[in-house]
Amino acid sequence: MKGFTLLEVLIATVLTALILSAVYGAYTTGLESVQTARETARMNQTARALLEMMKREIQCAAGEDLMLLRVEDRELDGRPADRIELITTASPSAAVDVRTGLYRVAYEMMKDPKGEGYVLYRTQEPLAGEAAFAGRQFYQLSRWVWGFDLAYQDREGNLQESWTEDAAGSMEKLPMLLKLKLMLKTDSGQERVFTMAVHPELAGPPL
Repeated sequence: MKGFTLLEVLIATVLTALILSAVYGAYTTGLESVQTARETARMNQTARALLEMMKREIQCAAGEDLMLLRVEDRELDGRPADRIELITTASPSAAVDVRTGLYRVAYEMMKDPKGEGYVLYRTQEPLAGEAAFAGRQFYQLSRWVWGFDLAYQDREGNLQESWTEDAAGSMEKLPMLLKLKLMLKTDSGQERVFTMAVHPELAGPPL
């Protein structure tokens, strides 16, 4: 019987290596696609959860003597990093519109003490109701937030970048509309902007 020549063995080895490389390349490409899809889904869920939480609290912003809605137009490293503080009747632990007390809440983007990115923080202080004894609480919401920008529409329909004692004429009135913008960046570098417009219920009928 005639055996394989060295040339035939080399050709077979090269062909096998090419086939294995193609299979491995297809596998890694598919795996990367799955990981990217999962990260995108997680990013969408994170943005939706953050915006819905803010929306519910802004919609339930307290009015009259209890009214407080203060927004500061800030930047971090050239990125929008606004701060919002308000008093709301929305319960922070409820996924639906449940009002069980009075809370002072604030959202603020700061530098990540553990890395080069940023963190969106939430401060919560119960003022009345069942949880009033809990005191001020501080939460890290997400390390994917790389921009937090807010704009406000006053009763004349004008847009304001901040809402403080010197903005929009008076702190005694709630803005008619708040426009929230979150810029998220994942660990792999995916970036996306999410927006939402919110009308505080006690601000009166929408324009």
